[in-house]
Amino acid sequence: MVMAEALIAAALVALVLLALGGGMVTTAYLIRTYHLPHRPLAYRPVLLGLAVALFGAGPGTFLVSVSVSLLAGPVSGDDVQIFVLWGIMAAMVGGISLLFLLTWQDGRNPQSHVDEQRLQRSVRTMQVIGWVIVGLTVGTIGLGLVLPPVLLGFAGIYVWGNHRRAQQANLLWMLAIATDKSIPLPDEVDAFAATIWGPRRGRCVLLADMLRNGTPLPNCLEAIPGLIPKSVVPAIHLGAAAGQISRALRDAAVRQTNDLQESSLFRTISYTSFYVWGLLTAISGIVGFLMMWIVPKFKAIFDGFEMELPAITVELIGRSDMATKYFFLTLPGLSLPFFMLIIVGLGHVFGWDALDLPLLSWFPRLETPLVLRGLSRVVSAGLPLPDGLRVLSEHHHRLGIRAKVDRLRYFVERGANCWERLQFEGFLRRGEVALLQSAQRIGNLPWVLNELADVIERRQQRRTIYAAQLIQPVFVVLMGIVVGYICVAFFMPVIKVIHGLS
Repeated sequence: MVMAEALIAAALVALVLLALGGGMVTTAYLIRTYHLPHRPLAYRPVLLGLAVALFGAGPGTFLVSVSVSLLAGPVSGDDVQIFVLWGIMAAMVGGISLLFLLTWQDGRNPQSHVDEQRLQRSVRTMQVIGWVIVGLTVGTIGLGLVLPPVLLGFAGIYVWGNHRRAQQANLLWMLAIATDKSIPLPDEVDAFAATIWGPRRGRCVLLADMLRNGTPLPNCLEAIPGLIPKSVVPAIHLGAAAGQISRALRDAAVRQTNDLQESSLFRTISYTSFYVWGLLTAISGIVGFLMMWIVPKFKAIFDGFEMELPAITVELIGRSDMATKYFFLTLPGLSLPFFMLIIVGLGHVFGWDALDLPLLSWFPRLETPLVLRGLSRVVSAGLPLPDGLRVLSEHHHRLGIRAKVDRLRYFVERGANCWERLQFEGFLRRGEVALLQSAQRIGNLPWVLNELADVIERRQQRRTIYAAQLIQPVFVVLMGIVVGYICVAFFMPVIKVIHGLS
């Protein structure tokens, strides 16, 4: 009965968190997508109403859950504490949602003084929290109910992600060819929009209108989300500043096409995450069934023979009781592989380089290839290095990297060595600094910057693939140990009874 009550309470809590997490993700999407001055707002009130409804559904679901529990029977003191805890969480998340919605509305007022960078940083934090809540909540529902939707969902994500990235590559190729041949971009973009369907057609039409109004191409691509990967925008800005926008577009198209052809990382991580999450969910269900139906019979049999259960079985029962008592910590832990599935899906659809998770700014080495290629274009065009660093600090899609590059620009403008400062900020290593200084002395710096960027990028990709392939057997072995431990714990009582009777 204790486990059944805990499962019911966990299901009620899951409904509350799912509604709140879905509302946070939806509202973050609305703010990031429709907080643009050039964006048509025809159906914005409908989506805004949806976000408000989802946030209202969180506290509403909580109240309904409490009412049903009160009508079902007497409520213990522990139940009251759980309801109070989740009620406080629902109120806090609802208040955060209301704050973001009001900030968004204030930000759309041209007379307000909302800091755009601060608003975007807050929105990204909200988006990450929402996805964490959704991932950890959905992963606790159960394998039987979630397995078919997950399989269909990831098949759809794989197809949708490939289609989206292919359209982005096609657009980059079209823009590169048009700028190289000096063809009017608005007409070409309109012709490209006629070949696609869905929301991307409207975005391409908006791009053509902005180009006709005289907005520079890099600013247009940055202002309209989803047309190209976010990681490409700084390179295009740098190409425009160096007078090499056609080359920048062509390089971005080549890399987008190559990334589209390589999906082994997505398959390896997604298969491993799905295997671990599915096995953990199955193990939880089987162990719960055994604890409710088999263990009481074991205890009755051993009491009848005046025997004690094996130590390993008693230990497993104790661990199961502890996991049931602290279900609000156990279930999210079991759902971490499912949350990893969501991260993998987002990375496949939007591109790993485009993800702006808070912790990624701690690893500036990931952005070294982009910085070096941009500086290569700046050097080859004969522009000062601070000018290229200023462009990167203004248009990079990761706010943490913006701060590092802006700090780097500050010191370079005051006479500091650019390559040594890059090492200080974590972008370069000592040997690479010596290589760039030598290349600068002999006048071969642009070529060395490009080659070094390619080497670092290939090394990062190779190490990521190796790590993903290593993780898979490690998790398989760990899951085998867990399954073996449970099998031994439930098989030992049978052996002990047989041995005692013989």
